[in-house]
Amino acid sequence: MNIFSQHIPFEQLVNLAEGRVPPDQETRLREHLSQCAHCQAELAAVGKTITLMRSDDSVDAPPETIARAVRRFRPRPVPATPSLRERLAAVLTFDSGQMPLAVGVRATGSSSRQMLYTAGEYEIDLRLAPEGEHTRLAGQILGPVTQGVVQAQAAQSAPIRQPLTALGEFTLELLRARRYDLTVELAQHEIEIPDLDLS
Repeated sequence: MNIFSQHIPFEQLVNLAEGRVPPDQETRLREHLSQCAHCQAELAAVGKTITLMRSDDSVDAPPETIARAVRRFRPRPVPATPSLRERLAAVLTFDSGQMPLAVGVRATGSSSRQMLYTAGEYEIDLRLAPEGEHTRLAGQILGPVTQGVVQAQAAQSAPIRQPLTALGEFTLELLRARRYDLTVELAQHEIEIPDLDLS
């Protein structure tokens, strides 16, 4: 009678494929394999996987790419009470930092940058002004805005919050990190600009 009531455990199949099974036990395993098509297929799949892993010459992703993915998918804090605001994802429509210079036009040396976003019935005008290792972020929310709060959140840092003026304007002074998740909290809507690159 075969020592295996059903099939060879996966761990033993791996050991067998890697040649880490004692001779007496290997004999019993091979005997079972000669009579079990299921275990034969499993052993073949394990062997193929091990071969692929040993021949893998792919290159790891750069650290900044991994860090960006971790930031994008990190869990967000759950509010104590359910929010009735509708979430809107802002879409970048203009970025002066990505515009090539016209032929024959010299760079002015200005390092300020303007970015425009659209989210539903709102437009967000952002102005970035580098100051040494920091950045001043000013902006205005255009649309039906009466009051609200802007929040900038960098990885592993406390959020920076600033109320909007009556004209929907705000200024976040001297941000040190390079990337922030920007959120605009309005009465009925919450606008999100994830992974805002200040560099």
